[in-house]
Amino acid sequence: MRENDVEVNLLNLPLDLGLRHPISYYNVNIQDQARRHYLQNGPCQPKTHNFPLRHFGKQSRRFNLAWFDKYGNWLEYSIAKDATFCLCCYLFKPEIGEQAGGESFTKHGFTNWKKPERLRVHVEQHIQTMYSRHSNQTRSEYRALLEASVDCVRFLLRQGLAFRGHDESEESSNRGNFLELLKFLADHNKDIKAVTLESAPSFLKVTCHDTQKDIVSACAIETTNAIIREMGDAFFSILVDESRDVSIKERMVIVLRHVNISGQVVERFIGIEQVVSTTAQSLKEAIDRLFSRHGLSVSRLRGQEKHAEEVVKTLNLGDLSSGQGLNQETTLKRCGDTRWGSHCNTLLSIINMFSAVISVLEMIIDDGPKSGQRGEVKNLLELMLSFNFVFCLHLMRNILGATDELSQALQRKDQDIVNAMNLVRLCKLQLQTMRQSGWNSLIAEVTFFGVKHDIDVPIMDDMFVDRGRSRRKAQEITNLHRYRVELYYVVLDMQLQEINSHFNETNTELLLCLTCLSPNDLFSAFNKQKLLRLAQLYPNEFSTIDIMVLGTQLDTYILDMRTSGEFSKLKDIGDHAKRMVETKRHNVDPLVYLLITLALTLPVATASVERAFSAMNILKNRLRSRMGE
Repeated sequence: MRENDVEVNLLNLPLDLGLRHPISYYNVNIQDQARRHYLQNGPCQPKTHNFPLRHFGKQSRRFNLAWFDKYGNWLEYSIAKDATFCLCCYLFKPEIGEQAGGESFTKHGFTNWKKPERLRVHVEQHIQTMYSRHSNQTRSEYRALLEASVDCVRFLLRQGLAFRGHDESEESSNRGNFLELLKFLADHNKDIKAVTLESAPSFLKVTCHDTQKDIVSACAIETTNAIIREMGDAFFSILVDESRDVSIKERMVIVLRHVNISGQVVERFIGIEQVVSTTAQSLKEAIDRLFSRHGLSVSRLRGQEKHAEEVVKTLNLGDLSSGQGLNQETTLKRCGDTRWGSHCNTLLSIINMFSAVISVLEMIIDDGPKSGQRGEVKNLLELMLSFNFVFCLHLMRNILGATDELSQALQRKDQDIVNAMNLVRLCKLQLQTMRQSGWNSLIAEVTFFGVKHDIDVPIMDDMFVDRGRSRRKAQEITNLHRYRVELYYVVLDMQLQEINSHFNETNTELLLCLTCLSPNDLFSAFNKQKLLRLAQLYPNEFSTIDIMVLGTQLDTYILDMRTSGEFSKLKDIGDHAKRMVETKRHNVDPLVYLLITLALTLPVATASVERAFSAMNILKNRLRSRMGE
């Protein structure tokens, strides 16, 4: 090779940067060869050298060998000059001034051992300098490339579609949704086609799996930030539910509910958190972490709703009929894990198909391919042909039938408080009536079912015998006591206790006060004293003076509502709040509107958190669970 028309031997090029010529010294035709030679050898790092001391006033410092480990891919040390240099700057930095560290890392060398942080600053300056060299055209092309990939990611996320294909090679006829969608955009837009896929540099296609995940994470962060900004300083409540995914890990869904500036009730899914257990302390810690991460203030929290974990732990049997006309078939089908209504349908399915289920189990026992499977099915068959199973089957069918309407109503997204409280009252009344006078009809129904299917029906006055336990240790009770007292009454009492605990005296008073805001029948449920009592339940929002002012505003408010045609055809409290914002009445009666906002913030429906779990079953399927998190 020639150096200014003089032949140069690559093997004789000095390794010590203090002894090297600048790259520009060599002929332009051989500069790249010189660069390649130095890159192959790597930075000059004489680690066995005895580094001399330098004096800085009264202090002495020497080069620290640990800096090679921290900046090993670019930092060089010159024994000749007792100074450090940057290999990247030496090879590629143009000689046009003092950018990216000036000449201290290329000609003179860096020797200020007292300030090793200058090494880190040099790296940052180098990145900024290299970025500033990019032309406007390059930036524009990269922006178009990135926007195309982001648009594809947003579309797939919104539609809930998978990103990747089984074969993403260039020879594949179907490379997966992401790449195929990007190709579709490129085929219909010349500007995108000019910068994406084959037109993009191999190192800058913005299509690799890690990049896709980074964009998805960015979308999640921006969406969450938009939700937080939308909520602003409004009061909000949280809806919490927990479940296990297919990998048997406890997950907690959190949904925020608030009233936006338009007076509309908004429920926003904020995230799925993994929790160690479903204890109150564990859930609280997870919620605290989420609040801290998103900058949410507990002082604005006004209502909490926790849905029971057991919602997701029962086998479900689904649709009863398929086919058409006289050729209808009754089928057993597994359905969603997060709907109590489907449990009620499960029990109805088993009762309606009991004979067919028994026949199938008997066939498996006779013809099953595995002995272990036949043994399990035999135990299941014995259990199903017992009076205890039939009794519990009909008991739970009746109980879930009584609570099904309330359960379905609470799962509707548009459920309002007025109807919810009415359904709670009716459900309590129905369960109480069942406890007081429903025993005889239940036992008659169970007895008829047992006789029909050749199941032994015990005599209620005989002594109860518990299978599998020693009779000497067993408590002597009659069958009547066992099934009526220990099962029938206990289960009904537990159901009533659960409903009463969720809708206790304080909550009931609160919710009944809320019904006074209902616009139905020209605000026929309006009760000034109950609404003032409702305000007293929020001492942080309503001071003593505010309550006095509220009393005056309520008088004006109800007169205005009943005489104004704009409020005569409202359906619920949510419509009422929106109409107040539309007509600017929320500025006229601000305390009344605050009361309505607090009422709407309270969570009644459970649909949002349960739908989040339905989506989780799609995202975290068995295959992804086996592949790892």
